[in-house]
Amino acid sequence: MTNLTQCSQQDIANFLQFANSIADKAREIARHYYRQSQKQWVKPDNTWVTEADCAIEEMARVRVKEQFPDHDFFGEEYGDTISERQLKWCLDPIDGTMAFVYGLPTFGVLIALTENTKPIVGIIELPAMKERWCGARGFTTIWKGRPCRTNPDRSLTETAVFATSIDMFSDEERELFNRVSLNARERRFGADCYAYGLLASGYIDVVMEADMKAYDVMALVPVVEGAGGIITDWDGKPIRLGSGKKVLAASNRRLHEECLKLIHSN
Repeated sequence: MTNLTQCSQQDIANFLQFANSIADKAREIARHYYRQSQKQWVKPDNTWVTEADCAIEEMARVRVKEQFPDHDFFGEEYGDTISERQLKWCLDPIDGTMAFVYGLPTFGVLIALTENTKPIVGIIELPAMKERWCGARGFTTIWKGRPCRTNPDRSLTETAVFATSIDMFSDEERELFNRVSLNARERRFGADCYAYGLLASGYIDVVMEADMKAYDVMALVPVVEGAGGIITDWDGKPIRLGSGKKVLAASNRRLHEECLKLIHSN
């Protein structure tokens, strides 16, 4: 494909089916290591990596190369293939590695496909809980085999604001997070990517995070948007490869705008 070509809905459906096959195998690998392997180590950036991370990414890279040799691949553990190709897979093999290490079930596998930097396919796979959200451009998000929807009219005072950790924010970012979260009913921490799936299914309504990498967020966009939610950066701009590290997801547009107004208030 050239850079001017847009994938058809049939192309996207085929890519989503392939992504599900990757998620199936990733679930198997993750469950094999979960609460079994104690082998983990600290990378140069002071983050953790485990055997499961490496095994899942190695599997996914091989399968993508076999099936789509003209696609690029960007994974957390083995880096980015940089070229002018239109389509790029993004993988976080274990999102929430500390949850995985500590035996918590909220870790996930994030699988995405981008077209000219825009996410068009996304899967949030929760191996320990055997849950999966599947999103794609032009399709309704599927959870447990059925379409799911966000809350259409929840306001900030009625809901909680979620983030993985308060430590993910710089001092300046924490001040902005507090502006939003302290105006909510409550705030909750520690759900990792699970929070975005719960938002897509109508259980929670706001996730506000920072220090995110492309492989952390690309898969979230089709899932949230396909369920009726809004997901942008903190300036309200669409999420793309290279968008930056800040993410704001909300269950409906009015709530999203309410959060943005607080972020940019003086």
